[in-house]
Amino acid sequence: MDKSGTVLILNGIDMIAVEAAGEFAMNGSLSAALPGARMGPAEVLLRVRSIAETASKSEVVAVREVHPPEGQVRWPVQPK
Repeated sequence: MDKSGTVLILNGIDMIAVEAAGEFAMNGSLSAALPGARMGPAEVLLRVRSIAETASKSEVVAVREVHPPEGQVRWPVQPK
C-alpha cells in the first residue's frame, strides 16, 4: 500500500444515524456541503432527525478541517 488513498469513516449514536450518514455521503449531499472541492482531512458533524426509527432529514451542522500536529506526517506523502 502506498498510503495515497482516502478513507471515509462514518459513525453514529445508533443505526439510524449511521445509515443516514451513509446515505448522505453516497447520494452527493456530502460533496455539495463541503466548502471546497479539494479539502484536506476534515470532520463533518451531521444532524439527523428521525421519525418512527427512520431518518427523515440530515443536515451539516459543522465542518472542521483537521491539521496534523507539527512534525507529524500528513497524507498523502509526496514522493521526493
